[in-house]
Amino acid sequence: MSTLREPNALGAYLILPAAALLAFFLKAQASRVRYMFALSLVLHLTAIFLTFSRSAWLGAALALGLVVWWRFGRIVLHWLRRFWPVAAGLVLVILGLAVALRDTAFFQRYIVHSEPTEQVADLDSNDLHLLLAKEGLEGIADKPFGHGPGTAGLVSIRNPEGGQLTENYYIQIGYEVGVIGLAVFVALNVLVYIRLRRLNSDFAAVLGVSFWAYVLTNMLLHTWSNEAVAAQWWLLAGMALVVLLRARPAADTDVA
Repeated sequence: MSTLREPNALGAYLILPAAALLAFFLKAQASRVRYMFALSLVLHLTAIFLTFSRSAWLGAALALGLVVWWRFGRIVLHWLRRFWPVAAGLVLVILGLAVALRDTAFFQRYIVHSEPTEQVADLDSNDLHLLLAKEGLEGIADKPFGHGPGTAGLVSIRNPEGGQLTENYYIQIGYEVGVIGLAVFVALNVLVYIRLRRLNSDFAAVLGVSFWAYVLTNMLLHTWSNEAVAAQWWLLAGMALVVLLRARPAADTDVA
């Protein structure tokens, strides 16, 4: 568990603590405390960057952006309305740099992962994502009630009868247990998130922003299949929900 098996899992695991560190940094008053949180955040972001996991990069960017929005949403809207040409210019500069660097070895290898994969000849990582997603969706359409547990995802590699490897966790759930099982899973996620939103605390806010980051990463990888990542978020969410239930009136708690 200490190695988290592979870099994508490590990057995903660090998203939640990185979001928490940014929230603590923005809220801290003492300079010494702010420096401590800032240094810790830099170390976490450096580790996420060095995983070269694009899903972790996107998830971390989304989580940190939502933390800033949570703390300074009205201020950000005010400045965007006032200085939108500057924001638009920055976006154009970033896009221009991406276009200028698109043919460099670093950009092709680490940003877009365009090297052919070992699984399928002449397909890079992006093509493989699309191919596996298409095959998974076709499998769901073929058997909408599911093919059975263990027929999709990483575990299906050891299935003697074969399985469908998919790099989208939601497609994996739908392939294994069908559209009804996928609906139940999504409903459970929505229910937990709604209950977390009712908590007026930094703890719940960090869980909320990291939830959306993991929604994004699970569309690209099997993030919830990693025990360390899943245990971290869901155990902390359970702890937060205990606080919610205790804060309710006795009658509401009995009904729940």
